[in-house]
Amino acid sequence: MLERFGLEETWPGMKTAATTLATIIGAALIYRKIRHYFKKADVPEDFHGGTIVAHCLKQHDVHYMFTLIGGHISPIIVAAEKMGIRVVDTRNEVGVAVVTAGPGVTNCVTAAKNAQLAESPVLIIGGAAATILKGRGALQDIDQMTLFSSVCKFTGSASTVQEIAPLLQKAIQISMSEIPGPVFVELPVDILYQYPVVASQLLGTTNNKSVMSTLREWYLQLHLNNLYSDWKMLEPFAPLPVFVPRHKKSQVLKAARLLRESKRPFIIIGSQAMLPPVSSTILQAALRDLNIPVSLGGMARGLLGKDSALQFRHSRKFALKSADLIILAGAVCDFRLSYGRSLSSKATIISVNRDEAKASLNAGIYWKPSMVIRGDVACFLVEFSSLSAGYSYDIKWYTTILEVEEKRCSEITEASMDDTSEYLNPIQLLTELDKQLPANSVIIGDGGDFVATASYVLQPSAPLSWLDPGPFGTLGVGGGFAIGAKLARPEAMIWVIYGDGACGYSIMEYDTFIRHDLPVISVRTDYHTVAKGLGAEGLLLTKENDWRNVLSKAVKIHRDGTSTLINALISRSDFRQGSISL
Repeated sequence: MLERFGLEETWPGMKTAATTLATIIGAALIYRKIRHYFKKADVPEDFHGGTIVAHCLKQHDVHYMFTLIGGHISPIIVAAEKMGIRVVDTRNEVGVAVVTAGPGVTNCVTAAKNAQLAESPVLIIGGAAATILKGRGALQDIDQMTLFSSVCKFTGSASTVQEIAPLLQKAIQISMSEIPGPVFVELPVDILYQYPVVASQLLGTTNNKSVMSTLREWYLQLHLNNLYSDWKMLEPFAPLPVFVPRHKKSQVLKAARLLRESKRPFIIIGSQAMLPPVSSTILQAALRDLNIPVSLGGMARGLLGKDSALQFRHSRKFALKSADLIILAGAVCDFRLSYGRSLSSKATIISVNRDEAKASLNAGIYWKPSMVIRGDVACFLVEFSSLSAGYSYDIKWYTTILEVEEKRCSEITEASMDDTSEYLNPIQLLTELDKQLPANSVIIGDGGDFVATASYVLQPSAPLSWLDPGPFGTLGVGGGFAIGAKLARPEAMIWVIYGDGACGYSIMEYDTFIRHDLPVISVRTDYHTVAKGLGAEGLLLTKENDWRNVLSKAVKIHRDGTSTLINALISRSDFRQGSISL
């Protein structure tokens, strides 16, 4: 056929030309169909992803945002302020922390671990390099997700604007559910800023109209449009339901029966008992109705006030070794209970915890639980109390515990009277401070031995009035805790009991106290001149001056609205000699 038309020589060239033409026509038709994807997205110039973040937090009843500002997260801060969320710029973030990429994020790792072990719900929002530049050497670009995977309950990264709100909702839900803990959400910088800003940085301007330049421009425009697809997602971001584990009815009935069969019951209550949904007031009433000797630890300190006849602060060791029924209500057999060695091997032991693994930690090594109950501690105690009406324990045993308690109190009083050193007796200082603490005081311990000693002497007079570094023992938490406590309870007088090393970690927060009008009093050595330089008041406390008047002066200064640091020059003490965890 080709030979008839004389085309046998030219056909290969025609075939190639036809194929090329068909390809061009096909590409043109495809481009005509999808060309709107390569056009500039219709996004208002003042809209940015930070607006979604702030709006979502507002819907979750967040009142405060803590940050040390950085370029990666600026849009979040701007939007939060516009929506009435108070932004506290500080070096020690708590609650909802917004931190810039790279070093800002890495500085949070220790804090996240502290929150994990303390079972505190914390939302950490971290900035990140632009989505298209990850792994290409961008400023402060590191693998942040892997960094947080072992210290957070949940980690997630958004890659488009429309993913921001669902990711935050999920993170907050997980943070507060089951066993509360920290969560980390990564938000790349290019989904936070305004569309024109990102477009100008991403697309730039060029006069090069080569095929490769055009294709590259199309690709970047397509990527940019994908970042902002469905940007209008600003409907109410209702909080997702929080899951709280609950005990079984049969378990609380069995526990009540075991109580009736016992004569020497003792309860150790840990921080977990203070979690919602049960209020501290309801839990207080339940424990008083239950009328069983208790030891309060962690955030539960102060739950029964200063003078409750049920609370034993110094005779726990004796009580645990002589009890026939022990209830671990959120308490864990870690180093704080000598891994279970503190418990009587003959006692019936009921362990209640939201985390079943923690409820039976070290079981079979030094102790053996009779019952492990996975559930909310306070919910269990309230129902347990209602089923145990009329129960009475062995009064002789109670009297024996009381005698041990009073003996130890007498020893502490005697230790406070030692006046042989050239410096202040720390026991005496803390004893006098305890007398002067107003009823609305919140006590924050930040340090090692000095704070451990303070835990024996200082008595919080109300629930949720004691904060310390927790089981992780992180020094430097005092400044951040004080800021959070004062914002949450503005009517309270906030006291920080610092160790000298711990004070150095957060002394700069006196700058934050002053700028944000958050009066705080702290007690520590050698930093009163630094506090003065930051705009606060500094008082020197030695044996030569009237230290009772110094404490009173600090209270007066606080009531006038100024933060104060008391530099107390204390002596050595063997009060905690031999206190080491091995």
